[in-house]
Amino acid sequence: MEWEAGPGPPTTPHAHRPALRGALDRLVHDVAARMPAALGRHLLFLASQHRFGRFRHPVTFSEKVNWRILHDRREIIRVSCDKLATKERARQLGLAVPETVWCGTDLTELARVRLPERWILKPNYGSGLTHLGSGPTADVPALLAATRDWPARTGRSQWGEWAYSGARPLLILEVMLDDQGIPPRDFKFFAFDGEPALIQIYQDRFTHPRRRYYTTGWQALAVQTGGPWGSLPLAPILPQPSTLPLMLKAVRTMAQGYDFIRVDLYSVGGTVYVGEITPYPNGGLARFSPRAFDTELGRLWHLPTATETAPGPPAAGTR
Repeated sequence: MEWEAGPGPPTTPHAHRPALRGALDRLVHDVAARMPAALGRHLLFLASQHRFGRFRHPVTFSEKVNWRILHDRREIIRVSCDKLATKERARQLGLAVPETVWCGTDLTELARVRLPERWILKPNYGSGLTHLGSGPTADVPALLAATRDWPARTGRSQWGEWAYSGARPLLILEVMLDDQGIPPRDFKFFAFDGEPALIQIYQDRFTHPRRRYYTTGWQALAVQTGGPWGSLPLAPILPQPSTLPLMLKAVRTMAQGYDFIRVDLYSVGGTVYVGEITPYPNGGLARFSPRAFDTELGRLWHLPTATETAPGPPAAGTR
């Protein structure tokens, strides 16, 4: 399909008001959490998209993500939100993953673990929460304080996103991948029926996050995404990475069996690493600009039937 290339629209004026944005987001999610699931999703969608969603007969990509949240209960969807299960699957498929140094529920165990020079702590059961660290020993009291509200924040951010409820409630400490002294870029591939179709790249994600979309042929797109209160700045156009063919191959490997999945990769020193996969990008609440892009992306996604979305048997090692 053809998508317009170019510099993209300007950042929305609310993008630099994080306190207000966060407070309004929490309020909307708290209200939605008290409503029946379908009504709650409609409220969240309305707040983000400024229009009502067509969840019974979805057309756009965002509407189809919400349809999946409400209806798709397949085991292949549930297991995709368990980070450790995804890493194990990637290893079995012959793909590289960041080394897991420790996983568990009791952070005091880290007092007896020698850590790498740079590391990252994240929950196995959610997205958007990380803690960066350095040095061979962990400051356990500081980690306990930093992660104390993670369960509550994860529950709110994953509101209604069924698959996260099946992920094991563990914390993961990984070796922090290093790209010439800085965290590597985050390559997020949108794959439909096992084939990558779109790339979203996050740059400087822990300092001054920016993003840019590309086609798989490395054409920069005039597309931005934002939530109800703003969007990230558009990242500068990057040269095509030498590992792009390897990344596309890894995505095809990880995306087999999915009508849609987003596969997140890192490219460091010529090696491609699988980070995670997600069935619900941005919870189906990201607002695309231009709006027509949401419809174009939705045309690539052929939803399964109601019979096909019935629950399946649990995957080994995820219970």
